[in-house]
Amino acid sequence: MKNEKDDVTELFDQLGTDWDLYEPSEGHKDRFKKRLQSKSESISIRWNNIYTWTIAALFVLCLGCSVFMSMINSTLTDEADLASVSPEMKVTQDFFVTAINEQIESLQRTQTPQTKKMVDDVVDKLGELESDYQRLKKDLVQSRMDKRVISAMIQNFQQRIALLKQVEEQIKITTTKTRHSEIL
Repeated sequence: MKNEKDDVTELFDQLGTDWDLYEPSEGHKDRFKKRLQSKSESISIRWNNIYTWTIAALFVLCLGCSVFMSMINSTLTDEADLASVSPEMKVTQDFFVTAINEQIESLQRTQTPQTKKMVDDVVDKLGELESDYQRLKKDLVQSRMDKRVISAMIQNFQQRIALLKQVEEQIKITTTKTRHSEIL
């Protein structure tokens, strides 16, 4: 402890009379207060500008996000088909659509005057099933991809194919009977 007191005493001895013992000039306090105020005002102006720009940027960002989300919702809220569920469902949907279209074309190619009514009836029934499918597409979005709706969509396709096969068999029977009666 003695060394510390010696160091401090020695420091004071060295400084001697170099201490600033004079009073500051008149108005020093006022000038100092003005400087502090001007610095704090410029800092608060800078912060106010940063704050204003931050709010403006957040507003623009929120507006952009809401526009983007409304665009997404408008496309999603309309309807969705099996292809929008998963890649596997897209393959399934493509398979059914292709098979149905091929069977319709086949029926229309082989249509005769005797089978015209059957083909027209099956096309009308397929139109009803297509209307049901359109409702299911809307239900799929509303139910948030519920598996029951997906199953109903697949069953709709299966009903179409079963209907087409049934009509195809009836046309074969009718055609065979017509040929047989022509022979006799």
